[in-house]
Amino acid sequence: MPGGNPAKLVPFKKGDPKINRNGRPPKTVGSVLKELKEKGFVAVTKHQVVETYLTLVAVNNDALRDIIADDHSPVLNKIVAKRLLNKDGFEIIEKMLDRAIGKAEQKTDLTSNGQTLPAIVNILPPEVPTTSQPQE
Repeated sequence: MPGGNPAKLVPFKKGDPKINRNGRPPKTVGSVLKELKEKGFVAVTKHQVVETYLTLVAVNNDALRDIIADDHSPVLNKIVAKRLLNKDGFEIIEKMLDRAIGKAEQKTDLTSNGQTLPAIVNILPPEVPTTSQPQE
């Protein structure tokens, strides 16, 4: 039981300054990050995310199930593996490839009917230097 033997517990007296009336302070993002780093966790780089996506797209269903079952597998791998095995697997693959490789080029011509648009260049006059002395 937390706190030891209940028969030996002594209640706080009224007005005792040791009483924490606000409860335990909430953890901050910084404190959680510090704890995670102390436990050996490090931030994932963009390159690692891309490589993970491209690798998970290439593995078979048995390997995906192994990733899901592994308690030591990173959360990113587990979530992606679960989604790949779901009925919306193709949509997930499409999103992963869009993020890893980039969306396919999409050309849209709304105004020129295929014609080359002329380039318009505006030449501004040079700025007139201002004096730093106030006018009288």
